[in-house]
Order: sequence, then structure tokens, then C-alpha cells
Amino acid sequence: MPLRWQCPESVATRTYTAKSDVFSFGVCLWEIYAEGAVPYAGMTSEAAFHAVRAGQRLPRPAASSPEAGVGLIRECMVSQVQQRPSMAEVHSRLAQHMASVGAAVLLSAQPVAYAKTIAWPARRNAALD
Repeated sequence: MPLRWQCPESVATRTYTAKSDVFSFGVCLWEIYAEGAVPYAGMTSEAAFHAVRAGQRLPRPAASSPEAGVGLIRECMVSQVQQRPSMAEVHSRLAQHMASVGAAVLLSAQPVAYAKTIAWPARRNAALD
């Protein structure tokens, strides 16, 4: 699994939830606003994981990035799982933002409902402990 896009709790427990997907989506949203830049560029995947685990987050993608997008990225990537927005909230806020700039048609699809949490078998990776 690509560590640069995963939240700390998923790497540690190999458990993936709707809220861990929101964290990963925050990283993808950052990539969009950063015009395709690699998250945590200049770091190995392992170093990026340890930085995120220690509370470091991606910098503001660009000075010209809209505050609505930057704020959503920050909220998606908070450490406290329950403080992350739901994917439905993310969808709604992106639709509002896109409508304000005349691009609502890009977000006409409905968000996917998650049926359950997926837990992968535990496999220790000593390099990440």
C-alpha cells in the first residue's frame, strides 16, 4: 500500500474505514491543488509515514490555492479520526466550492455509501514501528 496516502491509524492497524479514505482523499486533493506534486517529496515513504505519525502534514499546496480547498485538505487530514468530515460532507463542500466557480457539473455523481470497515490480516513491519 502506498504509505504517502495513508493515515497513521491504517498503517499501524491495517484497518481501513470511510474516515481513513477521507484522509487519503485529502492527500489526493492536495495533489490536485499542488498541480500533481508528489506528497512529501524528497522523503522516502517510510520517512513520510513517520512524519505524518508525528503530526506533520503537507504544506499549503500553492499561494493561489483557494482557502475553501486548503481548509478541506486540513480537515481531511486531522489526526483525530472522528474529527474528519464524512465523505458525504466532503462531496457537499466540494460541490458548493465548484458551484461557486462555475464547475458544479464536475461533481454531479453521488458519493458512495460504505457498507463496512475492512480489516486486513495483521502483518508487522518492523521498519515502521
